[in-house]
Amino acid sequence: MIRKIDWKIHFLTAIYSLLFLTGFFFTPLSSAKIHMEPYAGWSLTFTNSAPIARETFNKTNSAIKYARTGRYYTGPTAGMRLGYSSLGLAVGVDLNLGYWKSLYKEESKDSRNKETIVPTLPGLFVSYKLPVLFRAYATLIPYARVQLENEQTNLTCSKSKGVKLGISYLSLPFISVNFEYMPLHIYGDNCNTMSHTGTAYVNFVF
Repeated sequence: MIRKIDWKIHFLTAIYSLLFLTGFFFTPLSSAKIHMEPYAGWSLTFTNSAPIARETFNKTNSAIKYARTGRYYTGPTAGMRLGYSSLGLAVGVDLNLGYWKSLYKEESKDSRNKETIVPTLPGLFVSYKLPVLFRAYATLIPYARVQLENEQTNLTCSKSKGVKLGISYLSLPFISVNFEYMPLHIYGDNCNTMSHTGTAYVNFVF
């Protein structure tokens, strides 16, 4: 299946990159340095309702019940925070990608119930290094592209948005362990649900 290009995601990525380059040329290098955090880990997500089930299986009572109960997803997540830091404060852009598969007790009986969430989450972050070995951070995601897939259909929720709130434990030089929570409104044509994602990952801080 050929997927349409989501030009809004590319446009926002270009704008975020332009903001970073503008900061590079206009920020005094004596007071700030480049902040770079590549990260990878594992996510557990719960949605308030099964996003695709309502669209695909709404002809049976069991499907209606299934669509209202919500479900869990789990899978890898990876990304990069890139910006500037000075005196413990860092600001910049954050790009997060994921591939999360559903966990549902009836999946073994009906393969149609299997769903996958593929999010593309560009945002703007701010973080602050606390006096102890911790860093708190938040990311605003004003526009996200979330792909919802199963064997019956493929939905693109192109009006999604949310925030990320997290804390890092700086256990070793250049390495930190992170725990974050992300409420994300997955919204678009034929899809409307709220997801709550908890993620644990390790990253490198430069």
